[in-house]
Amino acid sequence: MSTLTPITFKPKKAKKELKKYLALLRTRHLGEKKHILPFFAKHRQMAALAGCLFPEITNFDRIKTEWNVFDGLRADLVVGDSKKQAFIIVEFEDGRKNSLFKGKRRYPEWSQRYEHGFSQIIDWVWKIAKRDTDLEFQTEFGSITPKFHFLLVVGRIAGVATPREQHRLSWRNREVIVGGRRVECITFDELAQRITDSIEFAATIAQVK
Repeated sequence: MSTLTPITFKPKKAKKELKKYLALLRTRHLGEKKHILPFFAKHRQMAALAGCLFPEITNFDRIKTEWNVFDGLRADLVVGDSKKQAFIIVEFEDGRKNSLFKGKRRYPEWSQRYEHGFSQIIDWVWKIAKRDTDLEFQTEFGSITPKFHFLLVVGRIAGVATPREQHRLSWRNREVIVGGRRVECITFDELAQRITDSIEFAATIAQVK
């Protein structure tokens, strides 16, 4: 039996919880354990909206926070579409200005929080590649060949203020491949913007219909 929890997506409630998330972003120093994980554990409809970042997901009907399916390799959030067998697996790190880049050099270093989160995702990809023929693994996702998107959410937009750092992050998102898969990294502010854009786009499409 899958450990992913069925969820009935409720758009109106999700929008209300999105507003609460926007209010949370007014907190200057977001801590992973103090703010982020408790928020998403409590606001499951908002958490489900993370599925907007993976185009393969059109029906948010599976969710799990602090997911331990990887035999000790925990993922902070999983959102899935059981019919399309598509899943986004999310790692949250701290949401501080220096959580993505650190230092005042011309080329600031990637932070320890970023490196930690990215390394976590590398291990997930490794584990998936190792277990993709495992019957338990197939039961978890309902498919021999589920589709995955990996997302790291870390830092704030203020920490990616210069065109150089924006380009570094954008380039890394496009060009760095882990086990044949892209890993996307965005800030907590960008998460809110991407979800908002998806909601507005869906409303526009609904009007056309």
